[in-house]
Amino acid sequence: QGTIGLEILNQLENVDVVVVPIGGGGLISGVAFAIKQMNPRVRVYGVQAQGAPSMLNAVQDDQIETLGKVQTIADGIAVKTPGNNTFELVKQYVDGIVTVSDDEIALAILTLLEQQKLIAEGAGAVPVAAVMAGKIPDIEGKNVCCLLSGGNIDVTILSRVIDNAGNHTGAAADAQHRIRFDEFIHSMPPPFLRERPLSGEFLCIVQ
Repeated sequence: QGTIGLEILNQLENVDVVVVPIGGGGLISGVAFAIKQMNPRVRVYGVQAQGAPSMLNAVQDDQIETLGKVQTIADGIAVKTPGNNTFELVKQYVDGIVTVSDDEIALAILTLLEQQKLIAEGAGAVPVAAVMAGKIPDIEGKNVCCLLSGGNIDVTILSRVIDNAGNHTGAAADAQHRIRFDEFIHSMPPPFLRERPLSGEFLCIVQ
């Protein structure tokens, strides 16, 4: 996971903020650790679904807890209990954690589909959702990298997002003026995986 953090710094020398999805905490732990070792000035924020805030609760209460239930369209990060090791790394290296609602996630999925022709699953879209909703602090005029961690979206969820697009018209206009998609960089796997398909992770620069 840490190699993604190294890719971000190698390819995006002017990055100020990196926003990463959180489920059990493996992805953000590796990314944040690598980034903070190489360039501590870069801020790293995590994003969870409001219906599955296990890591946020653990950090706030300074102890690992298990949620009674999780409910979110971002099924890839619907985790009841964060990992022991990842919990410690998140506490040490992550600058903050925010949550987004299912409506905000759906709007991010729709925006990526309409503006970038990119299909992102709910878990992958939460960083963009957090930026669009204005939940990441002090990013005006900054170079923000959103890590889109996958496109394995269930067709029924995607259909529901598209069908409900009309409900987001006002919210979309309000949220989309805050951001400008600058570029997308496909994350490369390590050399020993180069013969396999790419990992599916994109680095999305939002300004």
